Amino acid sequence: MTVYDLNGLGVASLPTAWRRRRLKDVATIGAGVPAPKPHLLSTSGRPFLRVSDLSRAIQGWCHETRDALSGNDLAVIKQWPAGTIVFPKSGESIRTNVRARLAVPMSVVSHLACVAARPGVSIDYLFWLLCSIDFEDHILQTTLPALSLDAIGGVEVQIPSWDEQESIASFLNYQTSAIDSQRRVLGTKTKLLKELRDAMITQAVTRGLNAAEQLVKSGMSWAPLTPQSWPIERMKTIFKETSIKGHPHLPLLAATQHAGVILKSEMTWRTVEAGENNRDGFKVVHPNDFVISLRSFEGGIEHSSVSGIISSAYSVLKLNQMVNHPPFWRYFLKSDGFISSLGAHKTGIRDGQAISFSTLSNDKIAVPPKNIQIEISNFLDEKTSIIDDQMVVIDQQERALRDLRAQLILRAVSDPSFI
Repeated sequence: MTVYDLNGLGVASLPTAWRRRRLKDVATIGAGVPAPKPHLLSTSGRPFLRVSDLSRAIQGWCHETRDALSGNDLAVIKQWPAGTIVFPKSGESIRTNVRARLAVPMSVVSHLACVAARPGVSIDYLFWLLCSIDFEDHILQTTLPALSLDAIGGVEVQIPSWDEQESIASFLNYQTSAIDSQRRVLGTKTKLLKELRDAMITQAVTRGLNAAEQLVKSGMSWAPLTPQSWPIERMKTIFKETSIKGHPHLPLLAATQHAGVILKSEMTWRTVEAGENNRDGFKVVHPNDFVISLRSFEGGIEHSSVSGIISSAYSVLKLNQMVNHPPFWRYFLKSDGFISSLGAHKTGIRDGQAISFSTLSNDKIAVPPKNIQIEISNFLDEKTSIIDDQMVVIDQQERALRDLRAQLILRAVSDPSFI
């Protein structure tokens, strides 16, 4: 089995002196535990690592977590030692190829795989070795992408002598730190541009563009002041929920947080919806409809520019276009202010379950006249496109650094002459 793609890197083959072993023969392979019940979670105690905590890692080391464990049941919850390497093994996070090491002993959520080096294998070398491996070919296509522990443990790796391991790890620790520093600068720029974009959208859709217009109390905690000329209406006067079924011939759609509702065939990743092979019960979506997705409480309500069908687990909303302009609502329903208002409806919603429109229908919104909606959406189209162009350039720079980093790692763990 070929694991490493050395084409174009000038590496003819791996050194014969390097032992080829299966990962499970040189490391302990395991996984975390399901997220504990709330009464076991606290802000102090044994750190409990979630997938989202990987973004906090500093130079590949996880020092802190959002949650900690406390209580009398700690003895039965496995704790992984410092130096354990962790990475996602379920969901789309697998494809991020994120790897991190535990800086202190921690318990870990079940969505993460855990790899602990055995004697004779350097923790740092094993970390960089795993950074060079893309598990894409080993993903199981179930309802959500998944990696089995058997697949992870069966991957072939090369183990040089201890001194070579340490030399490779030292080289990569130094070289990648400079690249990571540049990436952090780019990440900060992207964060600031996104904050500017989000603030501009929320300001425009809740207060308009006329700074001279008098603001009045709206009665809405997330938008306490709105223009005097904007009437306060309930969601059910703006949108109507539709549930048209029995059109299995229409193309499948997917609701995404970053691209809205799109053709599923255009997705760069693959997911399987429950009941996807029985499409009679899927709901019809038309252009300029809106969809409440399973993650709307995090990312807002999604706009569709295409026709098709979507899982019956989603709510499809039709806008009253006689007095409303769809592009305005595309911005409004994805604005930070509106998304924050959805938090009030999250109570009782379990992961993988959507907010129903019935819970939102009585929510109040300040609604500008249609001509003002058009004016605001045109303004936002122009201003956000400028910011988006800047973010594209930064993303290209970040991708170039990420590719350089990946090639550097792959070359270092494959070619002893490189360092």
